[in-house]
Amino acid sequence: MILAIALLSSISNTAFAETMYSKKADVVLKESASGSAKDIGTLSKGESVEILKKDGKYYQAKTESGKTGWIFKFHLSDSAPEQSDGGGGLLAALGGRSDVSASESASSSSIRGLSPVSEKHAKDKGISDADIQAVKDMENLKITSTELKQFLAQRKLGPFSK
Repeated sequence: MILAIALLSSISNTAFAETMYSKKADVVLKESASGSAKDIGTLSKGESVEILKKDGKYYQAKTESGKTGWIFKFHLSDSAPEQSDGGGGLLAALGGRSDVSASESASSSSIRGLSPVSEKHAKDKGISDADIQAVKDMENLKITSTELKQFLAQRKLGPFSK
């Protein structure tokens, strides 16, 4: 009876293995389920992995090359992503869309930026040109992936939230 249960468990684990895909380039494979764990590899955008175990915000996965490690679950998708040359950024690091610029986002409501209508409204309400320019400057802010990783780690956000 024990042998039958073990065999059934083995078959069901193999038969129901879940395949997921890296949402973006340079998704980090970690030694353990923690943002501060040692990096042991990276995945390219769309690379498939076999999910072996789930532990909170991390999934243990086996890569196409056979390497096993832990991946922040929000960097994975059930389906292969469309290939684009979109950048990363804070939203991508947290698992959200990374292909929407701040100026485009006024219509999609994913990030609040100053659309021409919003800018007119701000001026009508007496917001200074300097403050409006400050918002535009923030929309154009660019940070490196190293700066983003440091920010997330310091604030215990995204993959560092565990």
